[in-house]
Amino acid sequence: TKIGFMGNTGHSFGQHLHFELHKGEWNASKSNAVDPQKYINF
Repeated sequence: TKIGFMGNTGHSFGQHLHFELHKGEWNASKSNAVDPQKYINF
């Protein structure tokens, strides 16, 4: 199962995948970020 694509954009230093899961709307402080392992079996 794919969860995304790796890439190198912005101010990154190589290919990577940035993955976050938020409950509710995203906000810059990431105060509602949750642990994805509670919802997705890795």
